[in-house]
Amino acid sequence: MSYEILIRKAFNCGRDYSNGADADIYRKYERNERLYTTEKALKDAKKPRAWNASLEDLEYDTTSSQAAVIGNSRKAILKVMNNQGINHQQKNDLEECLNGLDEHRLPKTKLDEIIKKAVDVMTEMGLYPA
Repeated sequence: MSYEILIRKAFNCGRDYSNGADADIYRKYERNERLYTTEKALKDAKKPRAWNASLEDLEYDTTSSQAAVIGNSRKAILKVMNNQGINHQQKNDLEECLNGLDEHRLPKTKLDEIIKKAVDVMTEMGLYPA
């Protein structure tokens, strides 16, 4: 999973929940986002919903789990940007990733693209997970 690889490359660690290097954090976001999107579509179509939680609660769960993914990704990217071996283009690419993380209501596809781009830059720099 790209999210876990991003964190593990930045912190040169194994699966480590303290740094956020745990794919389950991203999976929780995916599950919450999918559940909210599905339930909202059912409500909009005036069809019976499959889940009992309110849409507000589902939206909150999605937003909070996305915030965890974004926060951990941001922390990892900032750590790599302080690396002495980073060149100008790599730094610009990572700054672009950071700016993309600032978008309000960041779509999942865009978040996935940002994470992939950051992982690609880290691979180019020779950073690998422990």
